[in-house]
Order: sequence, then C-alpha cells, then structure tokens
Amino acid sequence: MRSVGLIFSIFLAVIYSAAAQIYPFRNYSLVEGLPESHIRAIVEDYNGFLWLATEGGICRFDGATFQEYTTEHGLPSNNVNHIIQDSKLNLWIATRAGVSRFDGRTFQNFTTKNGLVSDDVYYIFEDNKGFLWFATTGGVSRFDGKKFTNYTTQNGLPSNRAWYIYQDREHYIWIATSNGVVRYDTRYFKTFTEEDGLPSRIVNCIIEDESGYLWFGTSNGLAKMDARGNISPIVLNLIDKNIFAASKTQDGKLWFGSLDGAFSIVADTIHETLTTLNGLISNEINVIYQDRNLNLWFGTDAGLSKLANRRFDILAQPFVIGRAVTSILQDVQGYLWFGTLGNGLVRYDGKQNFKVFTSENGLPNNFIRTLFESQDGTLWIGTAGGGFCRYSNGTFKVFNNPETRADDYVYCITEDDLGHIWVGTDNGLLRFDGEKVLHYTEKQGLPSNYIRAALRDSRGRLWFGSYKGLSRFDGKKFINFTVQNGLANNLVLSIYEDRSGTIWIATENGLCRMHDNASPTQTNCFTCYGKKDQLSAQNVWSIIEDNEGNLWLGHRNGVDKFDKKSRFKYYGYIDGFKLIQTYPNAVAKDKEGNLWFGAFNGVVKYNPKEDRPNPMPPITHITSVRLFGKEVDWRQYADSIDTYFNLPRPKEGEKYAVVLPYNQNYITFEFIGIHFTIPERVRYQYYLKGFDKEWSEWTTQRKATYTNLPPGEYEFQVKAANSDGVENKIYTSFAFKIAPPYWEQWWFYAAEIAFFLSLLVASFYFGTKKRGHKVSIILAITTLLIVFEFINENIIEGYIEQKVGNVTIFKVIANVALAAIVSPLEKLIYRILSTQNRPKEEDPAEKAKNNVWQQGNRGRI
Repeated sequence: MRSVGLIFSIFLAVIYSAAAQIYPFRNYSLVEGLPESHIRAIVEDYNGFLWLATEGGICRFDGATFQEYTTEHGLPSNNVNHIIQDSKLNLWIATRAGVSRFDGRTFQNFTTKNGLVSDDVYYIFEDNKGFLWFATTGGVSRFDGKKFTNYTTQNGLPSNRAWYIYQDREHYIWIATSNGVVRYDTRYFKTFTEEDGLPSRIVNCIIEDESGYLWFGTSNGLAKMDARGNISPIVLNLIDKNIFAASKTQDGKLWFGSLDGAFSIVADTIHETLTTLNGLISNEINVIYQDRNLNLWFGTDAGLSKLANRRFDILAQPFVIGRAVTSILQDVQGYLWFGTLGNGLVRYDGKQNFKVFTSENGLPNNFIRTLFESQDGTLWIGTAGGGFCRYSNGTFKVFNNPETRADDYVYCITEDDLGHIWVGTDNGLLRFDGEKVLHYTEKQGLPSNYIRAALRDSRGRLWFGSYKGLSRFDGKKFINFTVQNGLANNLVLSIYEDRSGTIWIATENGLCRMHDNASPTQTNCFTCYGKKDQLSAQNVWSIIEDNEGNLWLGHRNGVDKFDKKSRFKYYGYIDGFKLIQTYPNAVAKDKEGNLWFGAFNGVVKYNPKEDRPNPMPPITHITSVRLFGKEVDWRQYADSIDTYFNLPRPKEGEKYAVVLPYNQNYITFEFIGIHFTIPERVRYQYYLKGFDKEWSEWTTQRKATYTNLPPGEYEFQVKAANSDGVENKIYTSFAFKIAPPYWEQWWFYAAEIAFFLSLLVASFYFGTKKRGHKVSIILAITTLLIVFEFINENIIEGYIEQKVGNVTIFKVIANVALAAIVSPLEKLIYRILSTQNRPKEEDPAEKAKNNVWQQGNRGRI
C-alpha cells in the first residue's frame, strides 16, 4: 500500500500542462427552446433578430424566445442548408427542395421550374452588383431578380457539386466544389486542385484575410493563396482536418470550424482553440458568426453556443474544478496557490503548469482552509482538522504539538510587526513566535472564540473577525465593536483595508465601512450597505479591491462590484460567473490585476482587460399591440400594415398608425430590446404620451397595459438599455388615436345645445305665459337639473380629479352638496310657478261678514 501511495504522491507532484479554461459560453439546445438542434447557418437581419437555418426549418431568435418557420408557413422544405439577408432586406433560404424568398410575411419559392439549376441548394451569396448566386448539387445559378443563369461542368465548372461561393476584394467569384476551387472572372472559369497546392480538392469554405490572402478550408486542412495565385498548405496540429466553417471577426481574426471544435489563426499559427472542454455545446462546428454586438456564435450539430464577454473564466484543472477552493494566494515569486477541501494544495504558474501537494508530500491533511505568506516568504497553511503548517524551501513543517494546537480547525492566519504568526481557530487565537505560543480566548477579551478573519493593516494594527463582532488588538488588549456600535451583524467573515486605509468589514448582513477614529463608546462607528442599497446578497463573504479602486464582494449568489459610493453591479451566472457561490475569504489579486475567486466547485478568474462596456444600445421594437389581451387583425382598422411585426403604420403624411373606436380602449403593448450580450439584463422605460405624467421606472418587463383609456391622441414610447446601462438615444413609438363616442361628437354637442336652448325657450314661455301650468313646473325643474348636472360633470368632478385624483369619496361629497342646493331650489320653483292654480285666501273679517249675510239670507228664505 505504501508503494501505491508513493506512486500516487509522485503522480500528484508532477507538473501538469493541460490548463484549459472554461469560458462563459451561453448554450442553447432543445431544452432552452431551440426548435431543432442541428444549426447550419446564422444571419442577423436589419431589425437585429438572429435567424438560424436548421434541419427542421428556420427560426428567429430575439435573445429570449425562438420563433419557428416551417413548411406549414410556406417553406419548400424543412431541411435548410443556408440563409442570408440580401441588400433589399429580404431573407433567402436554401433548402433541399429549392430556395425561398421571405419578406417577413410570406415565402416565395423558386425551383427548377422557375429556372434554378437544381433544387438541392447548399449556399447563397450576393455579389457587389446585387446578383444572387446559388451553389447546388447540380451546378451554380445566378439570379438577377428576374431570371436565372446557370453554370455547370459544360460551362467550365470542375464539378456540379458546389458547396460555397465567395467574392474577393478584386470582385472575382470563387466557387468551392467537390473537385477543386474555381475562380470566375465573368468570362472564364479557372480551377485549382492539389496540383496547385491545395491539400485536398474537396473545398468546403473560403475566406479572405485583412492582407488579401484567400484561405481555403478543405477536407484535409487549410491552405492560403497570395495575390499571384500561389497556394500554400498551412501545416497545423489538428486532430480533425476537415474544415467546414470559416469566418472573419471585426478584429480581423480568422476563425475556422471542424469536427473537433473551432480555432483561430494568427500569423499562420493556431492562436486559440475552443472545444467542449472550454464550454462549447459540441465540437462539430457547422458555422461561425459574429453579430453587431461582437458576440461570437457557433452553430453545431447539438445546438447553438454564444461567447460574449470573457471577463470571467473558470480554471479547468482536474484538481481544482468541481472542488471547494477555500483560499487563494499569489506568492512573491508569482505562483498562485489554491487550497482545496480534499485535494490538498495546488500551485499554478499562471500559464499551463500545475503542481499538486497532498498529505503524501507532508501536509497535515488534504483539507486546506487558509493560506498566508509571511514577510520572509514562508507559506503558512491552515487546515480543517489538521492544525497549521508552513512550507519553505520545498518542505513542509507541521506544528502538531499540544502547545500549538489549541484547535485543529484553522480559519485565518496573519502576522504582526514583530514577525509573530497569529492563527484564528474555533478556540480563540494563537500567537506563535516560532517557539512559544500564547493563547487568547474570551477570557483575555475576545468577544468570541470562533475567529473567522484576520488582518494587519498599514498602521500595524491587528484586526480579527468573530461570531460576535470585530476586534482590534492594540498590543495589550482587545477593543471590540458590535452591532451596538453600528455594525450590521456580529458575524464577521472578512476584513479588508483599501488603498486609502479604510477598513471594510464583510458580515452576514451586508458590507460595513469603518469610520476613522471610531471608538467602542460610539454607536455610529460604521456606514453599512445592504439590499436596500441594491447589494444583491444579504451576506458578504469576501472583499478585494481592483486596480481601479472598486471593491469586489463575494457571496453566495456570485460577486458584486462596488464603487465605494452608491453603485453596486452584480455578476451572476448569466453574466459569466458560472460557479455562482463563492467561498468565504477565498479571493486574491495577482500582479497583473486579475482577480481570483474561490468557489464551492472551482476557481473563477476575473480579467479586467476583457471587461469592456458594450457601447451599442439595444435595437428596440414594439412587437405587438393587443386589444383586451387578444391578437388583432389590424387590417380592419388600418390600411397600411408593417409586414415584419404585422402592426399598423401611419400612411405617408399622416400622424397616427391607427384610429380606434372609443370602446377599444384596453391596450397592451409588447416590446423587445435586442442585445445578445446579456439579453436578460436589458431594461426598459416606457411612457404613454397623452396619459402618463412621466416615464416609468426601469424594468425588465416587456409589456405595458393601459385600461379604459379615454378618447384622445396618444403616442406610446419605449426605450431600452443594455447590461452596461447604454440606452437608446431615440425612443421607439406607436402613435394612435381613440375616437370619441357619438355622444362626444360635434354634431351631438350641437344637438344637445339646440335641445337645451329649446328647453330654455319653452321654460321661459310657459313660465311667463302659463305660469301655473304643470308643464312650466316640469320644464323649469328639468332645466335646473340639466344645468347642475353640467356643472357637476364638467367643472366639479374635473376639478376634483385634477386636485386629488379619481377618489370616489370626494365625488360623493360633491354630489351630496349639490343635492342639498338643488332640493330647496326645486321647492322654490314649485312654489313660485304653482301660485296661480291656488284659490285666493279671503280676509277673515270679510269672510265673517259673508257668513252673516249668508245666514240672514238663509233665514229669509
């Protein structure tokens, strides 16, 4: 067994040279909604959408969803080989059953019946004159917009099986066939094969570099041609030499794809190789494409891969990947050291070489918890369960006597000005001078024996973080700070001093900045930041400062960058920080300014040189306008329709895209800001002119709904911002009008005025000529009620809505007040206008006299 262990230790101590990096690829397969996984071609259209040619049709991608188009929509075949956008903004699709032109709404198909040389079309190319060229299994066709001109072996092609067409800067047409590559000068064909220097006569792709050299990808490797027509094979160490894809990126770099991944060429040598080991979804590359945001796309037989910003990458070393990396340190010699839980200690030279140390090499155990380099260059290692040791001159020395082992679990190590080593454990602090040990616990003034962080600041002061607060050692005693002094939480996991000498504390409840001259007698010793300040996680586990002066905070959700003022920027899985959960205090900055974060399953490197803000804002579109939540056939409301989004658009000289009836006033707008770098981070602001008082807050929601819109003129405006906050300078808009109902039309108002005037005239007539008539009373009261209703609707309620909004209780109070005024007025009108119908009251004396006279007369009778 010891011999096996010795062999194993020798194996672990060898130098590893396979240091692949896992890049932040974003992969799309059937699981992510891709309708078919075999991607053969990619193109970005003028609206910013990405179109994919697959074996199951074509699909449009906006960064969030895939929209599929198949034979059900009009394609001649679902087996699609290629797709391009021409200069007239039409899409052309090459299928196994002909070609199709798509204007955004309908497909127009072309086959041999229309003059195409063959229905089995592999590639489409548009030349500088606007002619379209089609490579097929039966020859080549050129389309001038009206008719096809066909070229076959009878015209000089070496083979009718053509795979690729390209036009160089001299405007020559190049055709890749199964029997060599052909140059066409509008009159003659000239063929190049192995006899001319090609590594194979089967040519799959063609590309021209910045210097004017033509590169040919063949079934047996690469070759390039100079301006004189001389072809030179490019000798490369390729596992698979069948080159299927070629592309040139904006920086002039050439990319090629094979069945064994993708690679770039610089100075005739391989500059970089990308395979599944680096994060690609598959090694079988069919197409490579760069979009307007400089994202690199790879279409494979297993789906789609996107490589955006390379600010983060994962160290793909077998003894690091998949393991908890608990501590990171760069020593004075430039070596990076990674402490792991279970795999021991790993040393990395920053390039390709690794060396692994385990208990077989002298470590107390393989569970490393913390690393520290002292002033003399000695490496100190704290373990989980094995105490601490030091590494110097290639050997380990373990301190495992009872005096140096207050506790076997070591979480932090630092050094004071005298060269004493301080060790934080679960049982207090140890001060070790190389021979003797002093033990500090709660009895000596520590707030807790559970020590998790240690720091010596630029003034020589020692700081310790524990489960019960922050401690500062002045050489004699411990000065403690807790939540009573303003600390966000007593559980302190990391302590850091920035370049200005400010002390920062990572706690379980946010980040704290210690004030200068803070005293334990004060209650406001800290300024704390948490979720209320847009920090993405409540707990903070590690702190490091970059070369720009920003603080980087590690936590269980990824990392945050903090400008020390107010702005936090979060990086998580979709931003490239794919390992997500960092390990407490496992962070370091190397001499080049790169930041290294230990995580629960590996190591992530942040490269600030690659962290370049994207200056291009999203391309913003209003994609749908719904009425009452349903799709609308806008042809019933508008004559002019945008075929791409099937939305109404204003006619020339008109302002509104559509005029809606008054009862179609429940409207939902859906919109998209296309930016493929990090589409999930695209944010939106919108504003309905004519209704909203101000722009909405920034949101990731892609729809806005307005209900019960009153008749009027409106314009919905929306703008988007990319993940770096770069927003549209010009908003996207949709202008529309809601027509008033018939009772708000001018003719109806005229009729109302005429009726009201007639009512006034009738009331005046009956009130003066037939004062006591019932009609006069009815007309007068009706007129009064109409006047007060007009006052209520147009004056009082409008004033209330302007001052306090549409609050029902205030309107009720106003109606009650009006009723209190109207009621006595109604009685007054009734009393005035009904007096003529009442019998006249007799004077009492006259009435008595008449009674006497009537009685006398009755007696005489």
